[in-house]
Amino acid sequence: MLYRRKRWIYITRIGNPTITALEKLIADLENGYDGIATSSGMAAINTVYMTLLKSGDHIVSTDAVYGPARGLIENYYHHLGIQSTYINTTDINKIRNAIKQNTKVLYIETPANPTMDITDLKACSELAKEKGILLVVDNTFCSPYLQKPLDFGVDIVIHSMTKFINGHADIVAGMIVTKEKKF
Repeated sequence: MLYRRKRWIYITRIGNPTITALEKLIADLENGYDGIATSSGMAAINTVYMTLLKSGDHIVSTDAVYGPARGLIENYYHHLGIQSTYINTTDINKIRNAIKQNTKVLYIETPANPTMDITDLKACSELAKEKGILLVVDNTFCSPYLQKPLDFGVDIVIHSMTKFINGHADIVAGMIVTKEKKF
């Protein structure tokens, strides 16, 4: 957990040992530094957006990204002065051409659902580092069992744990995992 405590207070609202164990487990599965559990996948996405973007910033994203993730930027964050560009991220040159001087985040979903488009995470990581932007990957569809984006140089991984990590849709939860402590 990115915020450590010596003792548990106001259990569950501020954290508890069970949530901490889940956060550590998913972070370990992703080969990450640490994790933060959220109430849903969209809560994880929104937390990442709120943390990394401010007025005047720009985000480049997969055009086939989860609809509510796109809608949140286009319908709400747009009003806050955050710009967005959605492209087919299977072509690294399209990504390179979409990056602006004010781009702060490259947000990838791979494989994209429902198109199953695959984005080259290593190439995206190299480009993001070259441009000084953060690379965020929604790894919901693969889970860490099939893909570990942090191993390719990705900065942050998110999950809707309602889907493949849980496996049977009887919970609603999200997860954010970071590669390094700096977040």
